[in-house]
Amino acid sequence: MRIALLLSRIEQTGVTTHTIDLSKGLIDMGHEVCLITGGKIKDATERVDFFL
Repeated sequence: MRIALLLSRIEQTGVTTHTIDLSKGLIDMGHEVCLITGGKIKDATERVDFFL
């Protein structure tokens, strides 16, 4: 299944963490995931950079 997820921006919040974890889980299950964002904040962690 092809799934699109939308976030206004990537930052260090629970919403971002949950969305990244959800995306990884869906990909592991064989789905095609497209994460659409308005960009990331300047001080994003390496975890955010790794996913993007």
